[in-house]
Amino acid sequence: MIGASSGAAELITLRRTCRAQALKLARRPSDNSGKTARSIGKDAKRELTSDAVIARLK
Repeated sequence: MIGASSGAAELITLRRTCRAQALKLARRPSDNSGKTARSIGKDAKRELTSDAVIARLK
């Protein structure tokens, strides 16, 4: 079962990497675009930095 443990660790790393990339994308429209894009970016940032999402990634 060594492979299963390694696979779980890889999955956690992948989730964290995806979250980090999603945060970068969420910040981009909030810095410079129209009102709707800024609103969507702010909502995405709020969701991605919430305690519930962070807890799921651990």
